[in-house]
Amino acid sequence: MEGAERGTPVDPPRSDGAESESLPSLAAELPAAPEPELVGDDLVFHFGDRRWRIRGFSKNTGPEQLRVNLHVSRPGGAFHVDTVELYSARQRAVFTKQASDELVVEERVVKRELGAVLLKLEERQEAEKKAAEGEKRRQGFDHTIFFDEGVDIHHIFPEDWCKKQGISPKIYDTVVNKTPLSYRTNRIIGGVAPSKYLNRLEQGSAKSGGQAPDPPIERDTLNGYLRSHCIPVDALRGDDFRTFMTARQAALLALVSKVTGHTLSVGIPAVEEGEELSTALAHDAGMDSETE
Repeated sequence: MEGAERGTPVDPPRSDGAESESLPSLAAELPAAPEPELVGDDLVFHFGDRRWRIRGFSKNTGPEQLRVNLHVSRPGGAFHVDTVELYSARQRAVFTKQASDELVVEERVVKRELGAVLLKLEERQEAEKKAAEGEKRRQGFDHTIFFDEGVDIHHIFPEDWCKKQGISPKIYDTVVNKTPLSYRTNRIIGGVAPSKYLNRLEQGSAKSGGQAPDPPIERDTLNGYLRSHCIPVDALRGDDFRTFMTARQAALLALVSKVTGHTLSVGIPAVEEGEELSTALAHDAGMDSETE
């Protein structure tokens, strides 16, 4: 291949008809999934006495390409190096043939090792993508994340659940019982009690038809997400709507006061399930919004 560097083979050149004798069978030495070492900006894999150095992996910013510089070597100075688009079967085949010639190793061994490298790089690429998405979420939403995730404002205590409990829309259909949620999360929540949908989120679920699964969320991590939305965790997990509304209203008012520098206070009388607030009280409490 043009631009490829060639090393000096460890063994004498092979003669036709003696290939099976001169090529050692190294397939048994191949680990199923070797973990790479990070050497500077390079990734290094070891298969038996073969050392694979991958350079330029971080330059691949999307899943549609995986172009890297591959350097594979054996003790004694034999090596082969070239830049390869790993998603190109033709380029992989050419690299495999030339590396096999230079290293005096069976093509099937080089092919299997190159395949293992490709799979590990894909795993690493996916892990880095998820880490980047998590960092974006920790830093807060921007308009790109908001629309890419299909985020909208949804009820924390689902509307269907509230109706079954006899709670008035003037109470449950307010800002106190709403928060930004992705379309996907809202589908998982459905219309069940919070204790049930929180359990769904913690358990995760598999999907069919090629859809991505919903990964499980650890309880402490989920509680952290809830608190970041000023949601009283114990009240939500206990399906305690009245305590939830009182505590979250206080938390939201405290947050507004902190941002604006003004002390806010709204007194709301205790509300039994099924009991409606008067229009005046609902208005004074900021809880008279129309259903969205």
